[in-house]
Amino acid sequence: MFLIFFIYPNLVFIYPRGRNLLKLVPLGLIYKIMKHIKLFEELDQQDFTELEEFADGLFAELGLDIVFTKHFKDRVNDYREHRKPITFEELEGFFLKAYKKAGQDIKKLPNDKEVILRDHWSKLNSPIIVKDRGDKKKDVLMKTIMRLKDFGSPDPIITI
Repeated sequence: MFLIFFIYPNLVFIYPRGRNLLKLVPLGLIYKIMKHIKLFEELDQQDFTELEEFADGLFAELGLDIVFTKHFKDRVNDYREHRKPITFEELEGFFLKAYKKAGQDIKKLPNDKEVILRDHWSKLNSPIIVKDRGDKKKDVLMKTIMRLKDFGSPDPIITI
């Protein structure tokens, strides 16, 4: 059994029990080990399909269709960016909060307007762009997502 202490942003001190040894290990290695022993699972295409259907179901009555970019999907599974993996349940909660607290605001955004959705509780930030499809529906492009406490952007921020 190991005691793990997170000291630096990308490095971890590990103290194996029963030994007087202190090791400095890259955080990436810890996530690879966690993934290997199934403590951390990357989201696959089926997960993203389910998540998109969930979000589309929420926003359908507002005439909004959620679309994930490839960059968004890549960033969800990039543990280096977030320090803590983004889970499926966390993303479901993010979309539920976005619908409840900012759904009408997102619907009123003009075409090609970029804003940041920010969740202070989970520290998730996601830049979105609203695109008018012409059939009384709008696409909401989820450009990327990151877990940052103090995310700065010149674009307006919608707190959810």
